[in-house]
Amino acid sequence: MIKASDSKIMYVMRAIAIVSVLCAHSSFIISDKIWDEINSKLLLLFGLVGVPIYFINSGYFYSNNKPSNYTNLIKKKLVKIFIPWLLLSSIVYLYIILRKGGGGLVNYIEFIIGIGNYTYFLSVLVIFYLMFLKVKFSNFIIVIGLSVSVISSFLTTMGYFDYIDPYINPLNWLVYFLLGVILKKYNLLLKLISILEPLKYYLLTLLSIFIVLIIRNDYYPYYWNPFAYIFIPFFIIVSLSFLKCQCRHSWQLIELGKLTLPIYLIHSLFIGGIVYFTNKLELGFLIPFRPFIVLSITLSSIILYSKIIHKLNIDRIGKILIGLPT
Repeated sequence: MIKASDSKIMYVMRAIAIVSVLCAHSSFIISDKIWDEINSKLLLLFGLVGVPIYFINSGYFYSNNKPSNYTNLIKKKLVKIFIPWLLLSSIVYLYIILRKGGGGLVNYIEFIIGIGNYTYFLSVLVIFYLMFLKVKFSNFIIVIGLSVSVISSFLTTMGYFDYIDPYINPLNWLVYFLLGVILKKYNLLLKLISILEPLKYYLLTLLSIFIVLIIRNDYYPYYWNPFAYIFIPFFIIVSLSFLKCQCRHSWQLIELGKLTLPIYLIHSLFIGGIVYFTNKLELGFLIPFRPFIVLSITLSSIILYSKIIHKLNIDRIGKILIGLPT
């Protein structure tokens, strides 16, 4: 079982992850002004940590409440994911087609499974659920999985897997999923936070220096890059060092963490418009605030939707449709 304190910490991590995802998706600029470029680069950089945190989180919860068979897997996990995934991704796809034209069955299927777009996370997550359904998380399996994932990431960095979309390759993400399994298997979460908490300001200072060095260099933030291999775990460690004090007072972050699936699937309806208009109107000062503008609009739409389904007395089915907690 997961302790209430551990659960709160993981929900706060989910909240950090969704903000990171919004940072990555709102970073596009057309300006060549130096501060616009710096802000865009910072959004991309912070956008690197969201998906790894999601996979750590997923591995943590999956190892705690692992389904016993395929029927339970479908009931506990896949139905909750597939229904909002298919529905909301289809709405986003229709929205894109109406704006830009094109389309087609193959294009639609590729969009749903995440080839070239943000839903790749869900495809990889389902693969992990299926992969480990009948496999115990023994030390041997964990070590082999970590080793294979590190090798896959290295080969991707070196360009040996250019024929495979690196985002849809589950081996590239497996290391993060298994790190979540390790945190739960050995009850390391609170122990790790207790070790890191006294060092939090030192770690934050080092991270800030590293970020400055990255920004000063001609580096494009990308998952499979030596800089990213340092930045992602470093950022997660710094986040963990602050989590105990965050969880004491941040019920808003905990609640936000519970809404990450619908936010993840819905935000694309709004983020393109925000990026387009801030670029078109040359509102460079708004670039750092784009993720929070999109988050506010997305949350507002979810709140409005929740009120409508409550009014119609279809709360349960309405929540299932977009992935809200039931």
